[in-house]
Amino acid sequence: MKHRSLKNARIFCRRLFFFGETSSSSSSSFAPRFSREDGRSASTTTFFPRNDDDGREEEEGKRRRRSSARRARGRHRASRRSFSSSADDDDATKTTPLYSFAVVGSGPAGMYAVDKLLQLNNARKKNTNANAAIDGNGTSNTKKNNADVRVDVYEKECFPYGLVRYGVAPDHAATKNVTNKFDALLRDARVRLFANVRVGGDGEEEKRSNILRVSTRELLDRYSGVVLAHGAADNDRKLRIENEDALRGVYGARQFVNWFNGLPSAAPTSNKEMHEDIVNRLQNKKNGSNVVIVGVGNVALDCARILLRSTEELRETDIATHALEALEKAEVNSVTIVGRRSVAQAKFSPKELREVLGLPDLDVQIDDLEVTEEDIEEMNASRPRRRAFEVLEKAKDAAAENVISAEGTEKKKKKILRVIFLHSPTGLLPEEDASSSLGFVKIRKNILQGPSGNRKATLSDDAAKDETILPCDILIRSVGYVGDKLDPKLVPSDDNGTISHDGLGRVQYNEEDPSSASATKGGRLYVCGWAKRGASGVIATNVQCAEETVGAIEQDVLAGLLKPASAIVSDSDDDANGGKNNNNFLFQNDENNDKKKLLVTASKWFKLDAVERGEEEEEEEKEENVTNSAEKTSKSSSSKSRTKIVDRDRALAIVGDDA
Repeated sequence: MKHRSLKNARIFCRRLFFFGETSSSSSSSFAPRFSREDGRSASTTTFFPRNDDDGREEEEGKRRRRSSARRARGRHRASRRSFSSSADDDDATKTTPLYSFAVVGSGPAGMYAVDKLLQLNNARKKNTNANAAIDGNGTSNTKKNNADVRVDVYEKECFPYGLVRYGVAPDHAATKNVTNKFDALLRDARVRLFANVRVGGDGEEEKRSNILRVSTRELLDRYSGVVLAHGAADNDRKLRIENEDALRGVYGARQFVNWFNGLPSAAPTSNKEMHEDIVNRLQNKKNGSNVVIVGVGNVALDCARILLRSTEELRETDIATHALEALEKAEVNSVTIVGRRSVAQAKFSPKELREVLGLPDLDVQIDDLEVTEEDIEEMNASRPRRRAFEVLEKAKDAAAENVISAEGTEKKKKKILRVIFLHSPTGLLPEEDASSSLGFVKIRKNILQGPSGNRKATLSDDAAKDETILPCDILIRSVGYVGDKLDPKLVPSDDNGTISHDGLGRVQYNEEDPSSASATKGGRLYVCGWAKRGASGVIATNVQCAEETVGAIEQDVLAGLLKPASAIVSDSDDDANGGKNNNNFLFQNDENNDKKKLLVTASKWFKLDAVERGEEEEEEEKEENVTNSAEKTSKSSSSKSRTKIVDRDRALAIVGDDA
């Protein structure tokens, strides 16, 4: 009976919802009155399903309402000017303008600037068919950039990526992975690379015959805008102490880093004297070589780490071959890092510090680690500096424990890493048997004076008591950089090479030079990276810096301050109407096409990259017989990431005949 009742209930429900057959009265809410097709009134107890015509009418009504809503949103869209400087952003009959930009420098700052410039174009494509969002005032807050962008990258070296290739230590391979992103940018059809081109000066012929040259003014005459991202670390800041320029063996950190990273101008083929001097000082000292590094930043730690790390580990990196060969035969006895102020003002990062202090077979000695109340106050305001102090304190305690535990056992010879704070070098002394060669460095204790957070180091007055003489075969100064002035008459900069700008990256021209006004008749000049903010920050710092500069460029384009390429490219360029700059001005008076062979494009760079990685053998070095494919696989999968080409002429010979 129970099952029969459930069955009857199901039948009743089906009749109720599909046929309306129910015994309820005509007032039932489930029995609305509908008109029958014959015009007679349907029974109030009968519920007809909705016919197809009713559904089509309802859907049509919805479509009309949606269309009306879209038209309403369109009427309220902002009439802001687009990249074409047009009041009507949706006028499809107008040609999308092309803006061309030159970026000087292919390091992180330059390549991130390229990325941000291309995003201006990507934003337009992304938003072409998108509805703009409307705020409470009926104004669009979605920007539709109606412009096309092309970027040419100028680089003075044959190889791109600047600081990543020549500044990052070879044993920091993970940091160099950013080049994968940069490679993708150079493969973009909107980007062209013009390497081996020196920008700067008045366009006079370069002393070297294997490099092209162009002036800043020439670029301004041919591009909508020029972004200077050439850096500000061409030279090392000097210590200004006795015999600094008189004795051999004194180098800036920039020089030493360029040497082991394979910068062509620091390679044996270009700077034989420096290379031979470093090799001699590392290998030919009776009791091993002693290196003193002045400065407590990450670059100083990089130099120390390369000198102290085992060559077995360095062999797996992209360190320059000539540097690896020199270090394999080197007899480094000690590396001493001298800080002019206390540990509370040290600039190195805890991570870098742990890495060098954790090297195997190292005797760590840390002097003057005592801190004052002012030091503690400064470290409490800076977590990285507090952590760095903790790393040093832990390393000092561990070294003391090792000394105690090693008593009575045979001592194994170890390399010495010594860290000294609160001392400054006061003079250099020659070797006893060589009057022109560095042999010793004098350091004297410092006293910190001034308010907390801005204390300066001053030398102790008691030289007899507070001065120490250290053996020193190589002195590396790592106390900052001084940048070359790109074009002093046009672009004002300070003694550090930092270019004057408005705070966002718009270069402030030298108003005292009357030629600067005429030089800006074409494009406008911007700055990014170290040339903008000074030699500070890490690679990622350039992302925000590039965003700020490109943001200023975007504002200027929207304001109509930048000209499209078609209005700025000189008439001598065949494809000026298309907005493309063919860069024939680089090859003036080049009857034999000799200058064109000096230009390194993106395709040539990728060939050089393949050669360095062992993925493509050079024609002159190919063997007549390859024993088997396993040899090739072994070579391409070698533990060494790449073998850098450090000779400019050799690089040009590899790609000279390529298009």
